Amino acid sequence: MASSRYHPFPPGRPLEVAEPIAVGLVDRSAVARARARVRGRTRRPLLLLLVLVLVGAAWVALSDGFYVYGAETVGAQRLAGDDLLLASGLVGKHTLTIRPRSVEAGLLAALPTLKSVEVSCRIPASCTIVVEEREPVAVWEEGGVSYWIDEEGMIFPFEGMRLGHLFFTGPLPRGEDGRVDEGIHGVVMELVAGGIDSDVVFRYDAARGFVMTDSRGWQVVLGSGPGMAEKLAVLEGIVDSLEARGLTPRFVDVRFPSAPYYSLNGD
Repeated sequence: MASSRYHPFPPGRPLEVAEPIAVGLVDRSAVARARARVRGRTRRPLLLLLVLVLVGAAWVALSDGFYVYGAETVGAQRLAGDDLLLASGLVGKHTLTIRPRSVEAGLLAALPTLKSVEVSCRIPASCTIVVEEREPVAVWEEGGVSYWIDEEGMIFPFEGMRLGHLFFTGPLPRGEDGRVDEGIHGVVMELVAGGIDSDVVFRYDAARGFVMTDSRGWQVVLGSGPGMAEKLAVLEGIVDSLEARGLTPRFVDVRFPSAPYYSLNGD
């Protein structure tokens, strides 16, 4: 049996030698330079954008055009626009630092004649103040100082002229909130609604309440508390009776409408 032997290289066939493959080393410094060039190309636009943002921010912060030096006022009847602007504290402020709600609260605290305020500001430096003023219904003099009173019982300094408003004098009772005492204010509103001539003067004291001096000079004690319409109606009947008889009373007391009385001799 013939033996077989493995020949890795068949006989008679020339040995082929593969050409060597060149393996080069990576130039790390070249890669680093390439990466640096890429980073440089990326950073330059970012730096330029940052510079532009900083320049823009500096311009907005320092430019005089963004500071408020005036404002449009809407709705003011008795208050001057300059007084509103001064009280607002807007003058000299940068538009972006203004907080409208804070300005509104400050105006309401500084100017009690205001019922409502709305402040709005727009870039670059345009502000508008819209107000609603309180409408006075009566004047009350206390200790030589006159005050307006409105329908909500708010008390604020008297300014301007008394045009058809009822006039009260004496100590002005106030509640804990600084407004007119609720019961006293209710009487004032009843008298305002009673169509009483504005020449009438009302004096108030804690003992007798309201005492009215009418256009004839008659003293009428009205007292305090509700029911003024009924008291005035009773008074009208008494006045008609006295005038028909040619009598002039020293005073008429209608604090108790069911039992009114008058005095001819001051008792």
